[in-house]
Amino acid sequence: RLPALASVGRYSYGMYVLHMFFAIFAATWLRRLTAPFGSARMLACAIFMIALSYAAGFLSYHLLEKHFLRLSHRRFAAGAAHTYKEKP
Repeated sequence: RLPALASVGRYSYGMYVLHMFFAIFAATWLRRLTAPFGSARMLACAIFMIALSYAAGFLSYHLLEKHFLRLSHRRFAAGAAHTYKEKP
């Protein structure tokens, strides 16, 4: 197992949902910020967007998703116990 890939998988939903906001940000502001990089500008933008998306996915997972996932597991586990009773 590769822990780095596992963490990307864990945070991928937040990365997917939030990446478009960063693409819009990149289109307007990153051009100015990456001007000193010259010909490597696109590479610098891509690396910055990936890092920003990963950070946003990390925050999204730990501040929101993890808690809702815990609630859903509790709710469905409790509902399953009452719904599927074995017949004698």
